[in-house]
Amino acid sequence: FRSENEPELVTIDNQAEGFHLSPSNRRAAIVVHGEVFTIATDRGEPQRVTETSWKEQEPRWSPNGKWIAFVSDRTGREEVWISDELGKNRKKLSDVDCDKSAITWAPDSKSVMWSGSDHKLRRVDIETGKEEVLVSNNAGNIGTPQFSPDGKWISYSKDDGLLRSHVWVKELATGKETMIASDQFMISRGAKWTPDGKKLLLLGGVGVAGIASTSGRGSAQLYSVALTHIEKDPLDRDVNTEAQAEAADRGTAAGGRGGRGAAAGAGPNVQVKIEWDELERRITQLTRLPGSVSTVVPAPDSRTYLFMAMAGAPGGGEEGAPAGGPAMYTISED
Repeated sequence: FRSENEPELVTIDNQAEGFHLSPSNRRAAIVVHGEVFTIATDRGEPQRVTETSWKEQEPRWSPNGKWIAFVSDRTGREEVWISDELGKNRKKLSDVDCDKSAITWAPDSKSVMWSGSDHKLRRVDIETGKEEVLVSNNAGNIGTPQFSPDGKWISYSKDDGLLRSHVWVKELATGKETMIASDQFMISRGAKWTPDGKKLLLLGGVGVAGIASTSGRGSAQLYSVALTHIEKDPLDRDVNTEAQAEAADRGTAAGGRGGRGAAAGAGPNVQVKIEWDELERRITQLTRLPGSVSTVVPAPDSRTYLFMAMAGAPGGGEEGAPAGGPAMYTISED
């Protein structure tokens, strides 16, 4: 028997099986031996979130830092749970007989979205437990679900009848779904919103997802979708009016370049607006690599993107990277 106040020695000497940073970036939720812990990224004590003989995985910290969502099979099948960091308050959110993945918090931390092996995307309110099916698909699972920064839209990918993946956007208020289509790619996936809500990044290609041809035609490349009409060419440095000068000054003061300044981009009053007319003309290909881009993460400044790609020919990657292996890159869209 161990009292609540008796200290417990926890030694973590195994590789983490998964992790997720807290909103402050000072803590990280990790999975070791099927248990969820939190650790400091610099200095601090570890905390045990779960303690069962069952398997916990996929920890996801809520945007307000109060909850950690995870998948656990402690009931005999996989379900989505939430807990505070100290493991004192736990709650089961799901009750569906399927595997769960891709846990995603809403920006207001009031609901959680997750994808099931039954080819459905669900959202559940953490206070009431009310659950709703947002998207379903006969051809396969729903991939990479994401809330828009204002929580009013979601993006995701799903396969068509020919098993080709496409990125879709759905307005939650109306339920209207729209596919992001372009002559530049036949398949698309992995969409991410920029924090300022002005662009949607996606991976597009002309071949089967995840399979790259030697010519590069089958590889996935990074694309940027401007959600509203562009009033001025972003490559045009001319300042033609005082309004343009003031807008440029505001952008520089907010976050500068290269991802510095976490205050840039998303803020409490971000409102996502999508102008669907001529959207295809506002899709820009950002990379033309011999290898395939596998994932992308936008920086807080909403202009710098970190992405992972496979190096093409031997020696074609960054210096020090294994020949032909994955490498990390950044690209700035000004």
